[in-house]
Amino acid sequence: MKSIQKYPEDYDGVVAGAPAQWWTHLSGFLVHVNLLNAENTTPGAVIPTSFFPALFDEVTTQCDEIDGVKDGIITNPRRCIPDLSNLACGANTTSAFVNSSTCLSEQQVLTLEAIRKNWTSSTGEFLFTTVEPGSEFGWNGSVTGVPYQVGSDYFLYQVLNRTSKSTLSVNETELQALLKIADETNPGDIDAMNPDLRPFFNRGGKLMQFHGFGDPLIPAGSSLVYYEKIRSFFNHTDLSDSYNVFMVPGMAHCRDGPGANAFGGSGQRDTSLGGAGQSLKFDAEYDMVLATIDWVEKGRVPKSIVTTRWKNSNITNGPEYTRLLCPYPQEGIFKGGDEKNATSYVCGVRT
Repeated sequence: MKSIQKYPEDYDGVVAGAPAQWWTHLSGFLVHVNLLNAENTTPGAVIPTSFFPALFDEVTTQCDEIDGVKDGIITNPRRCIPDLSNLACGANTTSAFVNSSTCLSEQQVLTLEAIRKNWTSSTGEFLFTTVEPGSEFGWNGSVTGVPYQVGSDYFLYQVLNRTSKSTLSVNETELQALLKIADETNPGDIDAMNPDLRPFFNRGGKLMQFHGFGDPLIPAGSSLVYYEKIRSFFNHTDLSDSYNVFMVPGMAHCRDGPGANAFGGSGQRDTSLGGAGQSLKFDAEYDMVLATIDWVEKGRVPKSIVTTRWKNSNITNGPEYTRLLCPYPQEGIFKGGDEKNATSYVCGVRT
């Protein structure tokens, strides 16, 4: 992303997966969200990571069939607004996924509510988008109470310019003060949020961006923040000849997750390692890299891509089902037939 913004002649086509392009604010969020679930800085009480699978199951149960298909996947988490009051101890109707020893206390409910909100400043300014509903399957690695190290390291060694190994120890007020310094200095010119892609687009450059809607590490909404920033810069004109974003339901960070996540994007693994991410067929209909090559060389704008879920997440077991990926804001809409076959879906904007 940085390359096409600063050096637009370097590439003719780019596939950018789950880009960490707003690095200053992503790093801040990685610290912030863990402050919310840490003993001394939580607004309520710490939620043990052992609870997150039950949380994922409850959220998925409530939002799974919004898309008309019961498959354990939330197609568009932006339409998922779960009522999680049934996870609380003493709830009138208790979730099937908790009991009296695993339910949330009133203070833990406060913590969960805080995690589910976008990060904002003390004055209400938007700072970063939070993780989406349906990403809870991966919170045991990203919302532990200990910040993901690249986030804290950024503030230690780039913003504060520490020259010896240190541990970041801040509260929310101090974190936001550090973020302000990062915004003002942008050490290393690391952010890649410039929406003016005219030099790249004008020479025929094509940008294919994708993000797993279930990404527990780099929240999926961060790609949509940039998408909207570009749309605003170009006065909401149709940019599909040059730029498309594909959101992948149920996919974690670049690969894995419970959804159909094999479409030839970045993060592919060798067959000997399970073949995660490898496309079902090596052609532009199924493979994002080949679709981008066709886009650049033949002018074929990608209208959809077929993605695959491998049985037991291993390519040697064959496909479990296929789904249709669509350029945002479109999504794969079930039109009838075999729910496990991508041909039963059509791209469209659900109303």
